[in-house]
Amino acid sequence: MAITKIQSESLNLSDTYDFTGTVTGAGGVNTPAFHATINSAQTLTHDNITKLAFASEVFDTNNVYDTSNYRFTPGVIGKYILGVGFWTYDSANSMTTNAIYFYKNGSAVLHGMIRVTSANYQRNWITAVGVVDADATGDYFEVYARPEQGDAGTVDVSATSDSGKRNYFYGYKLIT
Repeated sequence: MAITKIQSESLNLSDTYDFTGTVTGAGGVNTPAFHATINSAQTLTHDNITKLAFASEVFDTNNVYDTSNYRFTPGVIGKYILGVGFWTYDSANSMTTNAIYFYKNGSAVLHGMIRVTSANYQRNWITAVGVVDADATGDYFEVYARPEQGDAGTVDVSATSDSGKRNYFYGYKLIT
């Protein structure tokens, strides 16, 4: 086997270049974007689907999140990442499942679930992330939850000082 020596020119790392042109067509922005949290306790009834009240904005780049109806209306056609964190507390220690739903224009489009089969739990946390399409400028997105158990009790959605770390809803446009 022969070994060939490759020769190259010396590279001078002290060279500097001044760019005076304009770059077009590169990159993009992930806006509109928002992040909202739950700022007051919410009680959910077991086996019922309920809209989550993310009423406090952390940020909202284009005024696309409505804190009165807990709805994200991007206003721009495209693909979006939606994410949610959802933490509940059940004083009866009987919660077995938390289900989370992303709704588009009033209908479920994504679904996530955590199920505990070996025992019932008092606290439950689920996170979910998915990609959705906004096909029209009026499309809107919301988050619903359904805690499940064997009895007809309720669960509480935390509104502690750590609530924003546990209960949040966010979204942003993908660069495509």
